[in-house]
Amino acid sequence: MQILPSVFSSWLLTGTVQFTDNAFLLLATGITFLSSLYKLVVTAKVGYRHYPSYYFVQYALLTPFYALFKNMIAVVALYDHLHGKADWVVTPRDVAPAAANFDNVYGLPEAARL
Repeated sequence: MQILPSVFSSWLLTGTVQFTDNAFLLLATGITFLSSLYKLVVTAKVGYRHYPSYYFVQYALLTPFYALFKNMIAVVALYDHLHGKADWVVTPRDVAPAAANFDNVYGLPEAARL
């Protein structure tokens, strides 16, 4: 599932990707692309019965962007890992949590209050 970020991070690190030297990398990349097409066809077949056709069009158009975004996150993580960056950034929590006030949320009548 992470073959594309692996190939891209290899390219970022070394400047090239040698598919001829690694048959597994070539096979895994090919299977990744073929399985994506297969997934698209199966989704169209199953979705045709249950959803309007424009849902499939939206899925077909938006899935590459979702995959690109997901893979960008993985590439950055691999790049940071390969370069030894292991800093943990803690987000500050200065704001006190809001106290729950269930009387206002549920709007209990006066007769129901204890």
